[in-house]
Amino acid sequence: MNSAAPTEKTWTSPRAVIDGPEEVVAFLMRTDLVFGVDRIDVPLAEPSCVVFWLTMTPLPAAAAEGYAEERVSIAIWSHGRIIAVPLDSTGRTWHHRYGGLFKELCLFDPADPRPLRWNWNDGLAAYVMIVYKHLLSEEYARRNGGRWPCEDSPHGFGPHPIRSPAMQTAVQRVA
Repeated sequence: MNSAAPTEKTWTSPRAVIDGPEEVVAFLMRTDLVFGVDRIDVPLAEPSCVVFWLTMTPLPAAAAEGYAEERVSIAIWSHGRIIAVPLDSTGRTWHHRYGGLFKELCLFDPADPRPLRWNWNDGLAAYVMIVYKHLLSEEYARRNGGRWPCEDSPHGFGPHPIRSPAMQTAVQRVA
């Protein structure tokens, strides 16, 4: 994969993504900002929404341990909503996934400090990598009694404290 030129779009707007899904696919498949993505299909491209189906290969060390390829759908609406939904997920446990209609992955808590949440200013490539790491983490948790491989955000209603000193330092450094 080749690095994206500094002047190239970074896909920081839902409208730009919806208006140019083929360009988005080309960018994501060649940029060094994304790894582990082997294929991207666009099953839906409408003026109000676009859907990408990504096929993701695990890291080599994880593949050696039997981690499988993952397929995920990323849907983006013109008003800015973005979700990632695992495809072929029947029969597997999920530790960070919402209920409801879409059953999308819970990638971050909206109540977390800004450095721990994705938004459109971070660019679509950053979102894809959050999804990639999340899918690897879900498989890790399935294999390790539900234990998440890194500090986990508290869930449910109420305050969401950052518990470890290392994470507090990281949030302060980025903020």
